[in-house]
Amino acid sequence: EVIGQNQFVVVYGGRVASFTVKGKEVRKPRSIYARYDGGGVIVGNLPNRDDFYVTITYNDNTVEQIRNFELLPSVIRVEGTNTVIVASGELTAEVKIVGVPKRITKIEAEYVGFPLELGAMISNEDVKVIAIYNDGSKGQIENFRLLSPVVYMVGDNQVGVYCEGKTAYINVRGIEPEYVDYSNSAW
Repeated sequence: EVIGQNQFVVVYGGRVASFTVKGKEVRKPRSIYARYDGGGVIVGNLPNRDDFYVTITYNDNTVEQIRNFELLPSVIRVEGTNTVIVASGELTAEVKIVGVPKRITKIEAEYVGFPLELGAMISNEDVKVIAIYNDGSKGQIENFRLLSPVVYMVGDNQVGVYCEGKTAYINVRGIEPEYVDYSNSAW
């Protein structure tokens, strides 16, 4: 019932025994400490929970590292500094996480059209371009530019595909133009 010495008496069959039990305060969280050790996080992504070091200090002065904490917000929302609240129960701490933009790190391109006659323009619709981003994700893109969009020789024409500072190359087969000779035709 009290913090400190509590006296108990046991009576059984006419015999009496007593003992004391030391009462202590119920263990309650007193404060929280949080640190983020990871790098920048791409905007729209979640920070890696393994990059957090979070401890709780209790009223009995014991300290415990915890893994069951909440992040508010859980997703990085803006480029630059983001303040993220680390919460456990009623306790909270702030950490700063840098939001970095999602950027293309590489592009892959493939020509999916038919061979073209000399002098023909390559259509963007016949080129499939996949962007690989700094978060490892991939996606097809349409905002690319062909560096030399005209077929200039018979055989393979290597054409550069450019987007956001990244270049990939495709091969477009060039063929001789077909000329129809009407000199032997009759009306």
